[in-house]
Amino acid sequence: TMVTYGGLMSLVAMVQHVLRENIPGDLVETGTWRGGAAGMMALAALSTSGPVRRMHLFDSFQGIPEPDRAHDPIDWIVNDMKLPEGEALGRLRGIKALEAPRKDLERVLFEICSYPKEKITIHEGWFQETVPPASRDIESIAVLRLDGDLYASTKVCLDHLYEKLSPGGFLWTSYRDWE
Repeated sequence: TMVTYGGLMSLVAMVQHVLRENIPGDLVETGTWRGGAAGMMALAALSTSGPVRRMHLFDSFQGIPEPDRAHDPIDWIVNDMKLPEGEALGRLRGIKALEAPRKDLERVLFEICSYPKEKITIHEGWFQETVPPASRDIESIAVLRLDGDLYASTKVCLDHLYEKLSPGGFLWTSYRDWE
Protein backbone atom coordinates (compact mmCIF):
# COMPACT_ATOMS: atom_id res chain seq x y z
CA THR A 1 0.00 0.00 0.00
CA MET A 2 0.98 3.61 -0.41
CA VAL A 3 -1.25 4.66 2.48
CA THR A 4 0.75 6.04 5.40
CA TYR A 5 0.96 4.21 8.71
CA GLY A 6 -1.25 6.89 10.26
CA GLY A 7 -3.76 6.52 7.45
CA LEU A 8 -3.89 2.75 7.91
CA MET A 9 -4.36 3.07 11.66
CA SER A 10 -7.19 5.56 11.08
CA LEU A 11 -8.81 3.10 8.69
CA VAL A 12 -8.53 0.30 11.26
CA ALA A 13 -10.07 2.57 13.91
CA MET A 14 -12.97 3.43 11.56
CA VAL A 15 -13.76 -0.22 10.88
CA GLN A 16 -13.52 -1.16 14.55
CA HIS A 17 -15.73 1.79 15.50
CA VAL A 18 -18.55 0.91 13.08
CA LEU A 19 -18.45 -2.70 14.24
CA ARG A 20 -18.39 -1.80 17.94
CA GLU A 21 -21.23 0.73 17.52
CA ASN A 22 -23.26 -1.59 15.23
CA ILE A 23 -23.40 0.98 12.45
CA PRO A 24 -25.01 -0.88 9.58
CA GLY A 25 -23.46 -1.37 6.19
CA ASP A 26 -20.78 -2.94 4.08
CA LEU A 27 -17.11 -2.04 3.83
CA VAL A 28 -16.40 -0.52 0.41
CA GLU A 29 -13.13 0.43 -1.25
CA THR A 30 -12.75 1.95 -4.69
CA GLY A 31 -9.17 1.68 -5.88
CA THR A 32 -7.68 -1.40 -4.26
CA TRP A 33 -4.33 -1.49 -6.11
CA ARG A 34 -2.41 -4.38 -4.44
CA GLY A 35 -4.85 -4.82 -1.54
CA GLY A 36 -2.97 -3.31 1.40
CA ALA A 37 -5.75 -1.03 2.66
CA ALA A 38 -8.44 -3.63 1.88
CA GLY A 39 -6.38 -6.13 3.86
CA MET A 40 -6.22 -3.78 6.83
CA MET A 41 -10.00 -3.33 6.70
CA ALA A 42 -10.39 -7.11 6.52
CA LEU A 43 -8.08 -7.70 9.50
CA ALA A 44 -9.84 -4.99 11.50
CA ALA A 45 -13.22 -6.55 10.72
CA LEU A 46 -12.00 -10.01 11.71
CA SER A 47 -10.52 -8.71 14.98
CA THR A 48 -13.91 -7.95 16.46
CA SER A 49 -16.71 -10.29 17.42
CA GLY A 50 -19.94 -10.38 15.51
CA PRO A 51 -20.93 -11.20 11.98
CA VAL A 52 -18.37 -10.72 9.23
CA ARG A 53 -19.21 -7.71 7.07
CA ARG A 54 -19.58 -7.87 3.31
CA MET A 55 -16.81 -6.10 1.42
CA HIS A 56 -17.19 -4.54 -2.04
CA LEU A 57 -13.87 -3.83 -3.72
CA PHE A 58 -13.49 -1.93 -7.00
CA ASP A 59 -10.48 -1.70 -9.31
CA SER A 60 -9.75 -1.78 -13.03
CA PHE A 61 -6.58 -3.87 -12.56
CA GLN A 62 -5.38 -1.96 -15.66
CA GLY A 63 -3.78 0.94 -13.82
CA ILE A 64 -5.50 4.28 -13.65
CA PRO A 65 -7.40 5.88 -16.51
CA GLU A 66 -6.04 8.89 -18.28
CA PRO A 67 -6.16 12.03 -16.10
CA ASP A 68 -8.22 14.99 -17.29
CA ARG A 69 -6.34 18.28 -17.54
CA ALA A 70 -9.64 20.10 -16.93
CA HIS A 71 -9.90 18.69 -13.38
CA ASP A 72 -6.66 16.97 -12.35
CA PRO A 73 -3.50 18.90 -11.38
CA ILE A 74 -1.29 19.57 -14.41
CA ASP A 75 1.97 19.27 -12.46
CA TRP A 76 0.94 15.80 -11.28
CA ILE A 77 -0.06 14.79 -14.83
CA VAL A 78 3.19 15.96 -16.43
CA ASN A 79 5.74 15.34 -13.64
CA ASP A 80 4.43 12.23 -11.87
CA MET A 81 2.33 10.49 -14.52
CA LYS A 82 4.81 11.45 -17.29
CA LEU A 83 1.99 12.26 -19.71
CA PRO A 84 2.08 15.12 -22.16
CA GLU A 85 -0.61 17.62 -21.19
CA GLY A 86 -2.30 17.07 -24.56
CA GLU A 87 -2.89 13.41 -23.70
CA ALA A 88 -4.70 14.19 -20.46
CA LEU A 89 -8.27 14.10 -21.78
CA GLY A 90 -9.86 11.79 -19.20
CA ARG A 91 -10.38 8.86 -21.54
CA LEU A 92 -11.07 5.43 -20.06
CA ARG A 93 -7.85 3.84 -21.18
CA GLY A 94 -5.19 2.48 -18.87
CA ILE A 95 -1.99 4.48 -18.75
CA LYS A 96 -0.28 1.72 -16.76
CA ALA A 97 0.34 3.97 -13.76
CA LEU A 98 -0.35 2.05 -10.55
CA GLU A 99 -1.20 -1.15 -12.42
CA ALA A 100 -1.48 -4.28 -10.27
CA PRO A 101 -2.91 -7.71 -11.03
CA ARG A 102 -6.12 -8.91 -9.37
CA LYS A 103 -4.26 -11.91 -7.95
CA ASP A 104 -2.30 -9.55 -5.65
CA LEU A 105 -5.56 -8.37 -4.05
CA GLU A 106 -6.93 -11.91 -3.81
CA ARG A 107 -3.70 -13.17 -2.19
CA VAL A 108 -3.87 -10.47 0.48
CA LEU A 109 -7.55 -11.06 1.28
CA PHE A 110 -7.83 -14.82 1.04
CA GLU A 111 -4.34 -16.17 1.81
CA ILE A 112 -2.89 -13.59 4.20
CA CYS A 113 -6.05 -12.29 5.92
CA SER A 114 -8.26 -15.40 5.50
CA TYR A 115 -11.35 -13.28 4.88
CA PRO A 116 -14.32 -15.45 3.86
CA LYS A 117 -14.56 -15.49 0.05
CA GLU A 118 -18.35 -15.46 0.12
CA LYS A 119 -18.26 -12.09 1.91
CA ILE A 120 -16.20 -10.33 -0.78
CA THR A 121 -17.33 -9.03 -4.13
CA ILE A 122 -14.60 -7.77 -6.45
CA HIS A 123 -15.92 -5.40 -9.11
CA GLU A 124 -13.41 -5.36 -11.96
CA GLY A 125 -13.42 -2.51 -14.45
CA TRP A 126 -13.46 1.29 -14.64
CA PHE A 127 -15.47 2.92 -11.87
CA GLN A 128 -17.64 4.70 -14.43
CA GLU A 129 -18.73 1.27 -15.70
CA THR A 130 -18.83 -0.79 -12.47
CA VAL A 131 -19.93 1.54 -9.67
CA PRO A 132 -23.35 2.63 -11.01
CA PRO A 133 -24.74 -0.92 -11.49
CA ALA A 134 -23.07 -2.27 -8.33
CA SER A 135 -24.50 0.57 -6.24
CA ARG A 136 -27.98 -0.86 -6.81
CA ASP A 137 -26.93 -4.03 -4.95
CA ILE A 138 -25.37 -2.22 -1.97
CA GLU A 139 -27.99 -1.41 0.65
CA SER A 140 -25.84 0.60 3.04
CA ILE A 141 -22.19 1.41 3.67
CA ALA A 142 -20.45 1.69 7.03
CA VAL A 143 -16.98 2.60 5.70
CA LEU A 144 -16.49 4.07 2.22
CA ARG A 145 -12.84 4.35 1.21
CA LEU A 146 -12.32 6.23 -2.05
CA ASP A 147 -8.87 5.98 -3.58
CA GLY A 148 -9.47 6.60 -7.27
CA ASP A 149 -6.64 9.13 -7.69
CA LEU A 150 -8.55 11.22 -10.24
CA TYR A 151 -11.37 13.74 -10.06
CA ALA A 152 -13.70 11.81 -12.42
CA SER A 153 -13.04 8.49 -10.68
CA THR A 154 -13.75 9.98 -7.26
CA LYS A 155 -16.82 11.91 -8.42
CA VAL A 156 -18.57 8.88 -9.95
CA CYS A 157 -18.07 7.01 -6.68
CA LEU A 158 -19.48 9.90 -4.64
CA ASP A 159 -22.40 10.30 -7.03
CA HIS A 160 -23.44 6.66 -6.64
CA LEU A 161 -22.20 5.55 -3.22
CA TYR A 162 -22.31 8.52 -0.85
CA GLU A 163 -26.09 8.31 -0.48
CA LYS A 164 -25.61 4.74 0.83
CA LEU A 165 -23.37 5.87 3.72
CA SER A 166 -25.02 5.06 7.04
CA PRO A 167 -25.40 7.76 9.69
CA GLY A 168 -22.29 7.49 11.84
CA GLY A 169 -20.36 5.78 9.03
CA PHE A 170 -17.10 7.03 7.55
CA LEU A 171 -16.02 8.45 4.22
CA TRP A 172 -12.26 8.32 3.57
CA THR A 173 -10.90 9.81 0.38
CA SER A 174 -7.42 10.25 -1.00
CA TYR A 175 -8.43 12.94 -3.49
CA ARG A 176 -6.99 16.26 -2.36
CA ASP A 177 -7.70 18.71 -5.15
CA TRP A 178 -11.44 19.32 -5.03
CA GLU A 179 -12.42 22.49 -6.85
